[in-house]
Amino acid sequence: SIMTEKKGPSLDGSPIVFPRTQHNISRSSIDRDALKIMYRLLRHGFKAYLVGGGVRDLLLGKKPKDFDVSTDATPNQIRSLFRNCRVIGRRFRLCHIFFGGGKIIEVSTFRDLSDPMGQDPEAQAVSNQQPVFRDNKYGSAETDAHRRDISINGLFYDLSTFSILDYVGGMTDLRAGIVRVIGNPDVRIAEGPIRLIRVIRHAARAGFQIEEGCQASILRNGQLILQSSQVRLFEEIKKDRRRHDRNDPARRGKPDPPLLEKPDHPRGRLEAEGAPPREHEGVDPARGVVPGQRIHLPCPGRLPPDVRTRHASPGK
Repeated sequence: SIMTEKKGPSLDGSPIVFPRTQHNISRSSIDRDALKIMYRLLRHGFKAYLVGGGVRDLLLGKKPKDFDVSTDATPNQIRSLFRNCRVIGRRFRLCHIFFGGGKIIEVSTFRDLSDPMGQDPEAQAVSNQQPVFRDNKYGSAETDAHRRDISINGLFYDLSTFSILDYVGGMTDLRAGIVRVIGNPDVRIAEGPIRLIRVIRHAARAGFQIEEGCQASILRNGQLILQSSQVRLFEEIKKDRRRHDRNDPARRGKPDPPLLEKPDHPRGRLEAEGAPPREHEGVDPARGVVPGQRIHLPCPGRLPPDVRTRHASPGK
């Protein structure tokens, strides 16, 4: 694998800054190990922000599942600061920093807008047999914010000033109860169709409305979900089921039902091929997501025979 590290262009915009008096995030509610990581990066002259769903959940008064950190330090620089760090990924490198009890905190370098927008770190699986001849291009906090899926996930918590940095209007949307795709929703969904599931999930979980233009785009582009890999769809749907099971005492500790078997598992494949269209929370054109109401999205298991055969077991 041949890689170099480059800094990409910035959008040269200033964020809206919300000082400590204008938000509810306290250091006492942030994971101690995430704080250690950010403090060490700051001491060595780097920027270090808490980012993504962790910031969103804290602002909503919820306990985050993950605490992710973004910085202007490159993966090699991060690794030099943390002995318990492992650099992962080939298309775009991320750092996993390991702590006791199996805890892993993800630290990423600010991403650049020049990378294909449909390529997010979770989706970048490259064959071990194929060398990578692409540069890792890094950007600024602003370019990184604009690469994220929805505005309420594009907020950064700056530990050095205890303030929230908002490059994408996420704070306004959070306070108004709106889920909005960053950028043109038709373009962003076409780049990564899995985003339409994420938009519906976040609106349903938080009780928010989907922004009008985004609603229309989801209804226009629903069929694009068939272009997503079955593995990615499996992971996305598993997130919803695991959250449901955690809230259901009768299902705690029990294995996932057959529908959530991995796509390449024989039983999971049969379930997917014979299953009815999968359901997601309803989208009402006037009111956004309506809890309890359902709409049907195309079932990713209903693929053409030539595609299904790639997952068929030997002899079938």
